[in-house]
Amino acid sequence: MLQCRVGKRTGKGAIKIVVDMVQEGLIDTRSAIKMVEPQHLDQLLHPQFEDPSKYKDKVVAVGLPASPGAAVGQVVFTA
Repeated sequence: MLQCRVGKRTGKGAIKIVVDMVQEGLIDTRSAIKMVEPQHLDQLLHPQFEDPSKYKDKVVAVGLPASPGAAVGQVVFTA
């Protein structure tokens, strides 16, 4: 039995997909605009690392994201 689900993607991924579809002539610009959700644009407004692979050896912890952005700074363990 096959499963069918809605593909979840990041805002950057959603924009790239619709731009590629327009450039390939699969859809027009009006359809592309309708395919982009407001939360996709909201994700693009948060700061993100340009090339995450450059920071791969510097990662000290991983977790579930609370927002679609990136943070850098000093680690503080006491107040």
